[in-house]
Amino acid sequence: MSKRIIIIGAGGHGKVVAALAVKCGYGILGFLDDNYVDNGFMGYPILGNVSDARKWKGDSEFIIAIGNNCLRQRISEEYNDLYWSTFVHPTAHVSLNVELGVGTVIFTNSVVNRQTLHYKYFFSG
Repeated sequence: MSKRIIIIGAGGHGKVVAALAVKCGYGILGFLDDNYVDNGFMGYPILGNVSDARKWKGDSEFIIAIGNNCLRQRISEEYNDLYWSTFVHPTAHVSLNVELGVGTVIFTNSVVNRQTLHYKYFFSG
């Protein structure tokens, strides 16, 4: 049985995150979205609003698929007791010395390197 994921955000970003979730072996339980009016999205149910997330705490993992960085941060801080998944597409390259935080999503053909050089001196002239 695949792991179960609930995706927060039923919009354009939700579509690409859903495709990546399936690619990473997850079964999509459904979506949570405060602004979606239909009962379903991409063939999956709308389970309710974001405030309903804790109903599934312990039963599934979560990922935020909202393009607005500030809103994503607010949701992750308000619901920091949920289990946030991290997705990395198989074609992405993530350097060995990179630490990905929970809830990170790395898409197709992405390259993530870590800057290890520290510049101590400034030159003028």
